[in-house]
Amino acid sequence: MKAYFSDRTLKIIKKFDYTVLPMIDQLIAYFYVLDDAARKDVFEYLKIMKKNHSNPKRKRDLMI
Repeated sequence: MKAYFSDRTLKIIKKFDYTVLPMIDQLIAYFYVLDDAARKDVFEYLKIMKKNHSNPKRKRDLMI
């Protein structure tokens, strides 16, 4: 788990301004307490949001 976090997740988190890190923490905590069905719903919602509200520069940063 540590290798994945440092190889992928940490690189993404470093792209955020320090002031938004509490929001990232809150998102992870909220996601943690959800059941599996709700977690799946979160991803479906995020796919729609990504399609309609993505920042092109940020997409290039992550190459997605």
